[in-house]
Amino acid sequence: MKTVLRLVKGLMLIIPTLCALPALGQESCQGISQVVVQVHNVNYVPGAADGTPISAQMPLQSANAFTCNKNSGEQGYNYKDMGFEINAEESGLQTNIAGGHNTPIYRVPGVESIGFAIGFKEPSYCGGGFADTTGKGKTSSICNSQTSPQFNSAHDITLQSYVVFYKIPGQRSPLNPGDQPASVGEVNVGNASLKVGDSAASSQPINDKPQIFLSSFTVQYGSCSVVTSQSAINVDMGKVSKAEFSGIGSRAGSQKGFQIQVMCEHSAAVKVGFFGMATSGDKDAISLTPQSNSASGVGIALTYGPGLQVPEGQRVPLNVSTDQLPVLTTVSSPNQAASMAFNAQYIQTDGQVMAGKADGTVTFNLVYN
Repeated sequence: MKTVLRLVKGLMLIIPTLCALPALGQESCQGISQVVVQVHNVNYVPGAADGTPISAQMPLQSANAFTCNKNSGEQGYNYKDMGFEINAEESGLQTNIAGGHNTPIYRVPGVESIGFAIGFKEPSYCGGGFADTTGKGKTSSICNSQTSPQFNSAHDITLQSYVVFYKIPGQRSPLNPGDQPASVGEVNVGNASLKVGDSAASSQPINDKPQIFLSSFTVQYGSCSVVTSQSAINVDMGKVSKAEFSGIGSRAGSQKGFQIQVMCEHSAAVKVGFFGMATSGDKDAISLTPQSNSASGVGIALTYGPGLQVPEGQRVPLNVSTDQLPVLTTVSSPNQAASMAFNAQYIQTDGQVMAGKADGTVTFNLVYN
């Protein structure tokens, strides 16, 4: 397996039948009026390069989007397909957050110089990762009955969101004069949809389309930024034989080190959060990028390196809230770069390992006081 780990900087509608008679007993599905994605505050870093992540988001809480009811004796749908689309303007930049391919960074409506990338999944009935978008106004399927047969029995259908904010090109700073915090109100960015029917070919969308909103948040001045001229840090993982793995939790290949350098205008206690798709067998192992001839049964484990305020070799957690992250270093001298060391290594996450390509992508964000 030869690979590179890429760290990115970073209404009720009764569905009609032929006769539309209640006596036929057809399952009914309806959507709520809106889904609000609760986001965190954003640290805007004026000197950061366009495309730099400026938030520590990633998997957020679930929210109910649709409800399907089927009473005893009623006929249920044989096919359901839930999707979503984003209607915000594209910024012209792209990123890779969840789906294993590039997805647009969209402009936050009414806000200068801040964009977002977003994905969703249905955590209760549908396995797999988050679905992201391919373009403005294009519907992305989150879950359907063909890939997840249990979705047919879904009653309360929920959406779990996955969001990252980015610095994007703009005419001016989103901050108030003097780099003072600015408040951003709740904004509509798209909608969810649900198609139902006897088959994929005959399915039709229900009338209800829950509107997707980003919750209100505050844009704060960010005084720390990553020191690099590149949009990503590439870690060459080398070639590893599957024979080197000895069971779930075992590691193979040598550790591959990488550095993240940060510079702050003022003294600060710095944390680093890593966010991305985790393997099903290990919540802190980075899952492999979906692609042809991909390896399976393994992920990529990150550990803390030397010189940090945590034990060397301790596993780096994925997708945890910022208050659960340890302080890694304290920057005491203004405008002096501080370096933080990490290691990456393959780890077995399932009982059987299959050889193949084993790339992975994870986003990191700075968190500081």
